[in-house]
Amino acid sequence: MKKIVLMLLIYIMITGCQEQSYPTIKNDESFVASLNVRDSSLSFISDGAQSMATWNLNELYTGGILLNNNQDLLLFGYQLNHVSLFSLQRGELLEKWTIGEGITGAIEIGDEIALASSKTNEVIIVSKRGEITKRINVGLYPMDMKIYNGDLYVINYKDTSLSVIELTSKTVVREFEVPSSSTGLFIDENVIWVGGHGQGSKPRTDLRFYSSQNGAELGSVEVGTMPVNVVKDKEGYFVASHGSNEIYQLDRNKKVVNSRIIGANPFTLVTFSEWVVVAGYDSNELYFLNKDTLEPERTVGVEKGPFVLLSREKVME
Repeated sequence: MKKIVLMLLIYIMITGCQEQSYPTIKNDESFVASLNVRDSSLSFISDGAQSMATWNLNELYTGGILLNNNQDLLLFGYQLNHVSLFSLQRGELLEKWTIGEGITGAIEIGDEIALASSKTNEVIIVSKRGEITKRINVGLYPMDMKIYNGDLYVINYKDTSLSVIELTSKTVVREFEVPSSSTGLFIDENVIWVGGHGQGSKPRTDLRFYSSQNGAELGSVEVGTMPVNVVKDKEGYFVASHGSNEIYQLDRNKKVVNSRIIGANPFTLVTFSEWVVVAGYDSNELYFLNKDTLEPERTVGVEKGPFVLLSREKVME
């Protein structure tokens, strides 16, 4: 009897130490993945707007990126002291890298990854083995990051600055003035687009444009309340304004050509296949919009609190 009990205890210890496995996502499958922050899950939706798989995660992740190999997924959480690297093809956790709490953004830069730390007000450069190779001081609460013309642009959410890091030297070479609580960073044709939430009783209702060369303000466009995400497609630019539940379409001249109320609290959107896909944070749905009309053609339910969307078109081995 004692032997049986001992064997059971050993089995429980072994199985308890094993990492959770997830449904696999093949390399030749297109998907849009929704990171749902209210129940910590990932919902994978096919290019036919059908549910493919759900990963029920055991930690509270608040953001992530799909790496350039289109096979690995890096997830981070503001309250976690590590970031996690997952394999889509194998459906498993590959590694955890201890970085420290407060990670609010990530972007791949060649053979390394830049992580924005809101706790230390740094951009932390990490190798793909998880080794910290550089810490770069920026403004208060760095969050959004974009690479453009060999530089890394960083929005400091609780500051009035945008930091520009030269990737060759990994040093801050310029800082531009932007409104506090800015987000929705986007860069195209030497123009920096900046949205945001606004402050107090004065929410932001516009996107502002700045020169990527000298930071000079170039103008603005009204796009609803709290514009927080911008994407580009051959049809133009698409903007999610989550405060007014609106999606805007702009032409190449940055003029509004269409808008529509979509869902409840749309924090993010991506272009995917023939659609613009919008995540409704409070409605727990993804809306697949016609790119020309912004009419919703499909609606797919996901888990609670879709907050980040990641997409991949078909990749063949």
